[in-house]
Amino acid sequence: MKLSAPDAPPTHDPAPALSRGLAVLRCLGSDGPQTLERLADASGWPKSSLLRLLRSLEAFGAVHRDPATKRYRATMRLVPLNQSQPGLLESAGPALDALCQDTGQTAELYAWAQRSLTMTDRREPDDAMIRIRARIGFVRQLDELDALSQIVHAFADEAPAARGRLW
Repeated sequence: MKLSAPDAPPTHDPAPALSRGLAVLRCLGSDGPQTLERLADASGWPKSSLLRLLRSLEAFGAVHRDPATKRYRATMRLVPLNQSQPGLLESAGPALDALCQDTGQTAELYAWAQRSLTMTDRREPDDAMIRIRARIGFVRQLDELDALSQIVHAFADEAPAARGRLW
């Protein structure tokens, strides 16, 4: 992939380092792990500039360098907020399939909206007995203490207080 600033305007870029950092992150996310040399060849940017960008991204936790192969890989992916829900479901589908098959368990995908979680997709393992507890469209009660609601309480600012019941 040829590296370029994401959606760079034809006029002066007020933050070229930010644009380049986002381009590097997008490249690593789409093309997979790469060496500094390969990134420099793809971008035409100096290795010293790329190294500073990669170190900043690594300090932020968005990139990891494998000491054995000296390849950088993305550990985060940027998703546009204006992306439609079907687009988000399409991008989450392969990860949901892999999680389901790797664990042999049902994998569920929830959307956060209006202070609640609604199941938007679910995958079942191929060779396992399935016990369905909820169907797509199910709205999860966040006052029950289960693994999913604990994650919501840890990261969502507007999550309701848990009452301590176990599901």
